[in-house]
Amino acid sequence: FWKLCVMAILIVSAIVVAIVLLSTNLSSSSTSSESLSTTPTKSAPTTFPTYDITSLSTKEPSLKPSTKDDEEYIAMQRDILEQIYIETDGGNSWYTSDNWLNDEVSVCEWYGCECNDADNDVVTSLIMPNIKLPQKVPTVLGLLNELQELIITNVNFVGNLPSELSHLHKLKQMIVISSLDGTLPLEMGELRSLEYLELRDNSFGGQIPTELGLLQSLTYLDISDHKYFTEASIPSEFGNLSSLKTLNLSRNGLRGVIPSELFGLVSLEELNLSGNSLNGPLPLSLDLMSLREMNLSVNSLTGTLSGALGSLESLEVLKMNANRLTSIEPGLLSNGSEILSSRISTINIEHNQINSLPTDYVRLPFLNDFYVGFNRIEGTLPMFQNVARLLLFANSFTGSIPTEYGLLGNLTELHLEFNAGIIGTVPTELTECDKLIDFSIRHTGQDYHVM
Repeated sequence: FWKLCVMAILIVSAIVVAIVLLSTNLSSSSTSSESLSTTPTKSAPTTFPTYDITSLSTKEPSLKPSTKDDEEYIAMQRDILEQIYIETDGGNSWYTSDNWLNDEVSVCEWYGCECNDADNDVVTSLIMPNIKLPQKVPTVLGLLNELQELIITNVNFVGNLPSELSHLHKLKQMIVISSLDGTLPLEMGELRSLEYLELRDNSFGGQIPTELGLLQSLTYLDISDHKYFTEASIPSEFGNLSSLKTLNLSRNGLRGVIPSELFGLVSLEELNLSGNSLNGPLPLSLDLMSLREMNLSVNSLTGTLSGALGSLESLEVLKMNANRLTSIEPGLLSNGSEILSSRISTINIEHNQINSLPTDYVRLPFLNDFYVGFNRIEGTLPMFQNVARLLLFANSFTGSIPTEYGLLGNLTELHLEFNAGIIGTVPTELTECDKLIDFSIRHTGQDYHVM
């Protein structure tokens, strides 16, 4: 009997030992598995913290981040950039995404991101990469409140221009050349640091916000080449942009009269309102003392070309072609013996209804291009001191070609065709014009012939 008891005790002991060993192995395996599962991988994340633009913090980091707030902004900035990457399908849609989502490098080295100081990781310039598929402009861009430059130049960005971008209070330059539509946000008037604004080649419509007239630091404004501004007019508030040097509102289909306030922008150097449906006469008073180029062509402007243009001493290029102007005031370019607009090199008043020319042009020493074709101008051919391109076709000029044209040593083009009243002989003096390569007298007087 005692042998059976000893055997039973040994069997029970062996079972207990086996159970203990098995439990130990399972615990070790579980610990090893947990250790492996917590080992970080280097794959691109699929989700990021989502920031609500309405909860935008007013805290702004210094350029040398050293406080907790600075560190929080930099961390938030990285999350926002990663969110932009996901929202625009960066992995599939971007042509170039060098270093994006790479934790081993600073965001300053991410493609399209620039920092003023690479040591602080604060992005001050963002050039949105080119994309293959249509995407909307992410609203979270408005949270990058240290941005000074934002550039979006890709036709595949669609939808509205987010009003949230108005939170970028340090923004100095914004360029958006894409396929955006809708209306321009009124909130853009809050970008008070903006100096350069280019919003051309989109499909914006509605009205041009008057609030843009609040951007006192603006020196360059280009809102051109849009399809749906056909019921819009030029805001008179643009006359408040006292620092403006370039204003381009061309090819928009804008209506109404040109606000007189625009002609008081003393810093303005280039004014381009061509390709619209603007009407009415030009104002009698012009204070554009810095203006070098004025392009009001292809509109429906009427009346007289004001003699006030003669006071613009910096004017070099004047384009008034394709309007409904009927006359030119005497003294347009000079006053008595004093030449006022001596710098002017180009005058284009083709395709109007002008019936006579003043004699000022002969005394313009730098006049290079003179275009008056397709008008109703009568009288003898005008005289010039020096000119390279002289287009007088399709008018009602009479008489003979002045022999003095042979003294125009820089003359390269002379078009007199479709002037039935021009008769006589082509002066032999024209053979002295060594640079003349384009000369036309087709459809002039019946008796006209070439020597």
